Amino acid sequence: MPEPIQNLQKIKDSENNLFRAISEEICALNEKMVIRSLFLANLKAKNDEYVSSKSEKLSKKKKSLELFRLLFKNATLDYRRRVLMVNRLSHLATITQLFEEHQNPCWGESEDQIIFTKEKRIQPIGEYLLAEIRDSVDGNSFASFYSMKKESPEARRNLIDYFCYRFPKFANSSYSTDSMIAEFSSLENLLIKTPSKIYYVRKGSAKKDLSFESPGTRANVLMEYLLFKKTSVPLLIDQPEDNIDNQTIFGKLTAWFSDVKPKRQVIVATHDANIVVNSDCENVIVCSQSQNDVFVYQYGALEYGDTIDRVAMILEGGKDAVERRMNKYGRDN
Repeated sequence: MPEPIQNLQKIKDSENNLFRAISEEICALNEKMVIRSLFLANLKAKNDEYVSSKSEKLSKKKKSLELFRLLFKNATLDYRRRVLMVNRLSHLATITQLFEEHQNPCWGESEDQIIFTKEKRIQPIGEYLLAEIRDSVDGNSFASFYSMKKESPEARRNLIDYFCYRFPKFANSSYSTDSMIAEFSSLENLLIKTPSKIYYVRKGSAKKDLSFESPGTRANVLMEYLLFKKTSVPLLIDQPEDNIDNQTIFGKLTAWFSDVKPKRQVIVATHDANIVVNSDCENVIVCSQSQNDVFVYQYGALEYGDTIDRVAMILEGGKDAVERRMNKYGRDN
């Protein structure tokens, strides 16, 4: 500032006003900064207090939820175990093979086939599940909730539903969740059957289950199997005429006996003259009882000695019938 005007009062007053204004503004600004700083500090403290309180509440809530989950889990353990077991058995029902069959086919006359089978039948898992549940519930208290129409889908659903969620209310005194889980885990009462079956297939015909055929048909097929089986083991047959019709004896059985003689020894106990004569027996053994506990055995070829006389006494039709058959088929008496 030029020296001549430095001491002018006007200039000095201006300087004082400037400094006063600057000081006032600085004070005002500082005051605002202090107030703002205090406000922020208070706000932060309040926020920290809120967050701390919130965290504490969240922690308490989390602990309460964990406690509730634990109590709920313990309280529903039996329910969950039963539901889990039902789900496992339901899944098992979709993958279990319920039927297996092992076949052992044998050939009879011509292209006839006798099929021996061993079948394994497992009770369907769904039926097993429902049966075990039915056994476990008290029918008197449960009757109003469960229809006894076991084939009804609604009844089956109700039964499983009450087993899963109301079992303690309806269970018999001897049953518990533990006992049912043990049974379902072991499948101890699951029914497994292994029935044996025999099927007969005649050339050009459908397969027949022998269990549904007449006793005569079953005897015919069994005899065909025995006589056409590839073996040299001796065969003993007791009175085949009891179950085999005359037509089969005359038309087939005697021929089968004749054909099998060179391959295996066949011993037949019979009163049928057709079998004795037409099978061309090598040796006829006649058994007679002379007195109590005393038996006499005489034997020989039919066409030699007095064998025919002894045979005729016990064969159907007597000596005339035997001789007619022998003459008919070209054998001398």
